[in-house]
Amino acid sequence: LVLHVDNFTSVQAALDAAAASARAHAANTALLFALREYRLGSSGTAGSSVLSVSNVANLRIDGCGATVVVTTPVAGFLRVTNATRLLVSNLTIDYEPLPMTQGRVVAVRSPLRYSLKIDNGFPMLSNPYFVASGAYRAERWALVKDRAAPTRHKEGTLNLHVVANWTDRGGGVFD
Repeated sequence: LVLHVDNFTSVQAALDAAAASARAHAANTALLFALREYRLGSSGTAGSSVLSVSNVANLRIDGCGATVVVTTPVAGFLRVTNATRLLVSNLTIDYEPLPMTQGRVVAVRSPLRYSLKIDNGFPMLSNPYFVASGAYRAERWALVKDRAAPTRHKEGTLNLHVVANWTDRGGGVFD
C-alpha cells in the first residue's frame, strides 16, 4: 500500500494513517513525500518532536528528495517507539532557527570557564530558547573543538562541558 503525504491535512496525519495501515494489513506500507519543503513545528517543550510513530512494523517513509524544516529549535524531528522494519530515507532535515550555536574561545577565565565570541550567522545565546526555563529549557552543554582539526575535541579539555549559565558581555561575547 502506498500513501502520499500531500493527500492528508498534515504530515502527522499522513504518518498516523500509514502506521495504521501497516498495523491493519501486516504488510509493507510506504508513505511518500512530494519533492518540496515541509515546515513543521511542535509544542516547543524540550524533548518534544515534530513527528512521532509507535507500535508499527513494515513501514517505509520515503522523502523522495523533500526537505523538512523544523521550526521549533528545542524539538526533535521524529520520535520512534516500538517499531520494527521502519525505514526513513531520501529526506533532508534542517532547522530554522538553528538549535545550536558556535563560536570561538576568545579568553580562558579558568579551566572550566571561557569567553565565547559567537560566529556570524549563528544564533546568540541570549535567544529565548537558550535561556528559557522549565519545560521549554533545552539542555545546555558545550564542546571545545581543536582549531587545527575542527572535527576533534581540543586535547586537555573535557569531552563535554555542562553549562549552568552564562553572561552576555555584548558584541556577541558570552562568559
